[in-house]
Amino acid sequence: MRNRKRKRNRIGLQIFLGVVLAGVLSVSIRSIKVENELSSLKDYSKLFCKHDFDWKKHSFGLWNIYYFDNRNGNNFTVFPTGSYFTASLLSFSHIKLKNFPKDLWSEFKGMGTFYYPSDENNYNKNWDGALVHAVSFNKPYSISQIQGYFSYGKIKWLWLDTYGNRKENQAEYYIQDGNAANGAYGILCNEELKGNALQIDSWKFIDMINKYNSKNLSETGKKLYKIKHSIKAEGDIAITDLKIIGCIFYPNDNQDEQMRNDPIFKVVQ
Repeated sequence: MRNRKRKRNRIGLQIFLGVVLAGVLSVSIRSIKVENELSSLKDYSKLFCKHDFDWKKHSFGLWNIYYFDNRNGNNFTVFPTGSYFTASLLSFSHIKLKNFPKDLWSEFKGMGTFYYPSDENNYNKNWDGALVHAVSFNKPYSISQIQGYFSYGKIKWLWLDTYGNRKENQAEYYIQDGNAANGAYGILCNEELKGNALQIDSWKFIDMINKYNSKNLSETGKKLYKIKHSIKAEGDIAITDLKIIGCIFYPNDNQDEQMRNDPIFKVVQ
């Protein structure tokens, strides 16, 4: 009798350990997919003027929690049976996110409204003495042209032409919103406008976007590949493939008259 009981306990323990091991393995496999998505989200956030997306992982064996800053105070938790947004204990938000990763795309927002270089758009220059201007250029420029020509202040963000030659699909205007169909994407510039700063920032963008191809499995990675494909139909992007059609910049003092008379500025806000 005692031997039989020991055998049952041993079998029960083996079953328990097997269930725990299966749960840990399931969490590990699901977490790989989630972390690939979060890495792509971090890259995607860099296409907007304001980006600070980052994430941290806390592992508890049978579940992993991914913490990241977002307006809604949601985290993302991986369980053996599935993965879900979970509210932070310190959050008073009533907004529950449901769709991962798409609900996080709306976190990536910038500033300004931009207009594609086209004769169909009306010219509007609002020089109101603002500390920062969002501008659309009169035509596409290369990085080297902007680097050598633009001398009006510190460029914070370069608006990239990611729309190809599809005039019939061009929107009336473009905005920095990660979830918008008419999104404006660009290169975040973190250095003072001197030397080869814009070249350096452009190469950082190129290194990032060239990681993505048609075989990428993450939802955000597919979105990044679509942007890459719109810049160049085939192959990796080179710096000569980048066309700059606007920017956000902090103006220098005492250059108001020069800026007003410069034809490079088509639309100014």
